[in-house]
Amino acid sequence: EEYEKARGLFEEALEKYPESSTLLNSMGLLFYRTDNQYEALRCFDHALAIEADNNAPMLYNKALSLNLLGYHEEAYKILLELLEIVPDDPQCLVEMGYCNLEREELWAAIYYYRAAKELGFESASVYGGLCCSYINAGLRHEAYMIAKEGVEKIPEDGRLYGNLAGTAIDLGRLD
Repeated sequence: EEYEKARGLFEEALEKYPESSTLLNSMGLLFYRTDNQYEALRCFDHALAIEADNNAPMLYNKALSLNLLGYHEEAYKILLELLEIVPDDPQCLVEMGYCNLEREELWAAIYYYRAAKELGFESASVYGGLCCSYINAGLRHEAYMIAKEGVEKIPEDGRLYGNLAGTAIDLGRLD
């Protein structure tokens, strides 16, 4: 219900200011959050066409939508470009980790997730992504250790317990 109200406000604002890249980016984020990725991309692309410079946030948002839609190669290109501009941005590093995990470039995924973690960015996405990357790379012990660390650092996220249980089972630790 609140998203519908927000959408109405954005539509009203965009009628007055149709070339506002800020409004278009925000509308794109609204579509992103309501899982309407194609509309989100339409808004991000329109915003990017207007704002040729200083558009890193819009590019990042576009990469998020592309990844969710399974267009990992396109997202990868955008994220590479962004990481040249902001190499220590932990959110870009995490998204690049996810992108590489989906592309089955496991060592690259591990690299990017670890880079974000080493910058102090500790989130369920980092721990979950590292765990999945390690499992897919056949590194079950490392997957277990990172899952265990994730539960210790972020005990309120139930998904991390699933990772810990799954990796424990993989190692034969049925207790």
